[in-house]
Amino acid sequence: MKVSVIVVSRGRPVLLRKLIKALRFQTHKSFEVILVTDDPKDADIAKDVKFIHHEAANISSARNVGMTVASGEIFAFLDDDAIPEPNWLEELIVAFSDPKVAAGGGFVKGRNGISNQWAGIEVDCFGRDYPIEITDPTVRGLKEERHLKVQGCNMAFRKSALQKSGGFDEGFSFYFEETDLTRRLAKARFKIAINPKAQVVHSDAESSYRSSRRIPKSLRQLGASWRLFMDKHALATKAEEIRFQLCLQQRERLLKLMKIGWIEPRDVTRMQEEFDRAIVGQFNRSKIKKLTFSASKNFKAFQTKNAPPKTMYGSIWQAKALKRKAKSIADSGVPTHLFIFSRTSLFHHRAFDQDGYWIQKGGLFGRAARSETLFKKYNFEKRLEKERHRIAIDTGFNWGAGG
Repeated sequence: MKVSVIVVSRGRPVLLRKLIKALRFQTHKSFEVILVTDDPKDADIAKDVKFIHHEAANISSARNVGMTVASGEIFAFLDDDAIPEPNWLEELIVAFSDPKVAAGGGFVKGRNGISNQWAGIEVDCFGRDYPIEITDPTVRGLKEERHLKVQGCNMAFRKSALQKSGGFDEGFSFYFEETDLTRRLAKARFKIAINPKAQVVHSDAESSYRSSRRIPKSLRQLGASWRLFMDKHALATKAEEIRFQLCLQQRERLLKLMKIGWIEPRDVTRMQEEFDRAIVGQFNRSKIKKLTFSASKNFKAFQTKNAPPKTMYGSIWQAKALKRKAKSIADSGVPTHLFIFSRTSLFHHRAFDQDGYWIQKGGLFGRAARSETLFKKYNFEKRLEKERHRIAIDTGFNWGAGG
């Protein structure tokens, strides 16, 4: 199955380069990469990608532009600050063997690379989220006014379904664009799939809307997008009541951020007013365009590596030498995972390094999954075995024997 991976980016070439390195290790081999960015210089990041220069600060229009040159059967989407696991694409497209599936998504790890930022979620016609337990691949249509939610940094759509229903509504310049599209597909009797093993690690890079700690800078666009979503999909008899509840929820959120010192009192007033005005106003208008997609013959295969994965481990005192070796092995085309353990009970963090390898650091006796026992004794070999097994169970990807 041919897949087009579309990445939208604004002013973050360093993150784009790291993402391209990670994509080289995908186990699914038949895919192309399309970069849609605001900087013409990004065209030099890689030669085997399709590049589109797009100035508008509108994620929906940028994704639509990317889709017009996509030649795959499935269109997958990543954010520039989301690093996919090696088997991400392979797991993401599994459900598309069912012709009724039009959209799919997976789980998203947060900043520590281990805990879920987003897992199983349903969303209703008012745009409200409801966490649900999903442990296995799940396929579902519209059910009691709710459908499965996909996240913009980890999602895929069937090209033929988009030809019938249209692409992203460009009235959503940020927020709710993927939820609107999946709801339109669900209303058209298509199904949505969530596979817990289709995973990305989301680093939450700073944007014009929020900080790298997900602290909001402005709530105007959130409110405007929420209003547009409700205008399109909500039950009119309850809309006013729900909007009032949403205003109260945002106020509670802002007050919590103020109490822990992450925003100032004046920020609470300003952002609350932004949200309140936007969600009762009509700042955004629906803009769904009929898209023309590229022919399959224009598919531009992305060059991936094809080697068994390698695991390395050692103590914090060996870290510098191990990192040099991990970089050298990764540069040769081998997917590499490095574990660095200290003789402490520090919590673990996992990420994809800019030098092209995965790395997990933490105490030999510390927690990886935050639900684990706070302190447990291990030697180096046993801790490595435990972490390799945990990652394999969580992601479905086996990093192989340690060395």
